[in-house]
Amino acid sequence: ISSCLTIWLILRGIRVNQPISYGIGLGLIFFVFPMYNPSTSMLQAFYLIPIIIWIVAKQSNRLTRRAAWQLLGFGLLSFLAINTRWLYAAVIGLKSGASIPVGGLTNLDWATGVSRFSDFGHTIRLLGAWDWFDNYQDEPYIPFAPEYLANPLVMAATWLLPLSLIYLIYLKRDRLSVGLAGLAVLSASLAMGVNSWMAPIYRWLFENMPFFWLFRSPWQKFSLPLVLIYAIVGGLITDHWLTHPVKIKFRGHAIALGIILVSLITAYPLVSGERFWSKGERQFLGGNRLEFPDYVDQFRAWIDQQPPGRLLGVEQLLYDNTNYVWGYSDVHPFLVETSLDKGFVYNYYSTPVAATPLISIAARHLWQDDKLFQQTMNILGARYLLTQRDFNYKFYNATFNNQELEARLTKKGYAHTQQFGAWQIYDNPTAWPELFISDSLARGIRFDQTENIDAAPTAFVEKIATEGVFANIPNQLRAQKVSIPIVAQTAPTYRSFTITAQDQPRILVFNQSYRPAWQAKLNNQSLEHAIINVYANGYLIPAGMGGQLTIEYAPQRLMNWLTIINFMALGASGLLILLLAVKRDQRLKAEK
Repeated sequence: ISSCLTIWLILRGIRVNQPISYGIGLGLIFFVFPMYNPSTSMLQAFYLIPIIIWIVAKQSNRLTRRAAWQLLGFGLLSFLAINTRWLYAAVIGLKSGASIPVGGLTNLDWATGVSRFSDFGHTIRLLGAWDWFDNYQDEPYIPFAPEYLANPLVMAATWLLPLSLIYLIYLKRDRLSVGLAGLAVLSASLAMGVNSWMAPIYRWLFENMPFFWLFRSPWQKFSLPLVLIYAIVGGLITDHWLTHPVKIKFRGHAIALGIILVSLITAYPLVSGERFWSKGERQFLGGNRLEFPDYVDQFRAWIDQQPPGRLLGVEQLLYDNTNYVWGYSDVHPFLVETSLDKGFVYNYYSTPVAATPLISIAARHLWQDDKLFQQTMNILGARYLLTQRDFNYKFYNATFNNQELEARLTKKGYAHTQQFGAWQIYDNPTAWPELFISDSLARGIRFDQTENIDAAPTAFVEKIATEGVFANIPNQLRAQKVSIPIVAQTAPTYRSFTITAQDQPRILVFNQSYRPAWQAKLNNQSLEHAIINVYANGYLIPAGMGGQLTIEYAPQRLMNWLTIINFMALGASGLLILLLAVKRDQRLKAEK
């Protein structure tokens, strides 16, 4: 619907000579297709609305100005119709404590390696790319298909964007064209992140500008205004061609066709949907960009045959620059779908429970001759430890190598039990055999942020072990693992399955970071909630009870209705624009 309306807007703009239509139409083309990131959608209004209002205010003709306001209204309705579902879920996430803490990231070390492909020559052509955190064989992560880089026609088309800026300055020679070019250079420079000469500038902005930490993906976030600048430039160039006759038969339709083709070529990977190597395993990205070696599958087959227990990737625990609550940098997210019954979880950061301080304590005390590393691993629920020799140490400020890490684990008493290619498995001999709940099923444990954790890590760990999630363990309660896929924090979900009755009460473990918005019901009766360890939710199953168990995101039904309302609003906005256009055509004919 959006693409058809966009093409219609461009054709209509050419027919009635409304330059405003071209810029808005091109902007919609760029923004409708790459809807692969909710945060991208939420930034649309921030970038798009001020620019459109400024252009509208510059219109002198009353009818043109009215039509422009109508288009602005259409854009707002479309934005809300497409994104209300995500916006609502984000609000629910904020209320349930799953939000990013104020203050953002603690440093930019993690971005140094991943920014290295975002040089100015790529960002100015909208070709910025990052390395994936733990990518295999140094392959870069790019938000488009590999065919994109191998297609000469497509690669040539990417140069049309920066060349259009130079061409506009040549045509207009005014402050507007020079200003747009300056904004484009600024946007492309900021999109470089901490790469090359932009590193000190970006770091200064990050440390001194309030809320600048929101731009955690600079090549993506700062490419959005660049896209809009190119859309406006395309509209101005088209306007110049229309107002300065060119000897081309059917000039208007030829120009419209050219605009559409250039836009589609530039957005080709997003239009076709082939952004990654293949579709399937990586559920957060909608496709698997990485190539996994055979030993990963061999490891998965082995671990599925072992007794239940949580596996933690040691490298991911040892770098403070990976300890940010909003994200993850684990190398085995694909294990989620098949091995949750063995306790695999890759989101190490749970808001209600102080997982991040625990990880920092483990990182420091691995290299010290005390018991805090082992105690922390037990609190974190580690039954197995995994080291990965294919881990990209260069992306982090590591002061040691893999051999030193493995030697230290051996000295700490962790036995090397298996090897699968570059992956080494260590057994934790002191691991707690079961997952248990706290003394109070109805509450989780929250630590006072004013506690001096760094100054007294021993007391902090002992507080967790004696007063927190493992205090007063009832002997009759045992954990029953159930395989349930983990979903994105903002994605609504619903799971239903059957459990059998048992003679004793037990805890069913749901591997998802705690949020009050999750609800569990057994035969339509709500279950009492508990927090299991630091990564999962638990629900108390009374003795003798079995049947149909459902775990759902509380606002699920409302969000389903919102989806229907969204599409109805989008269709209604298109119909409204069509009716207004017909009415305006009739008015123009009457005036003539």
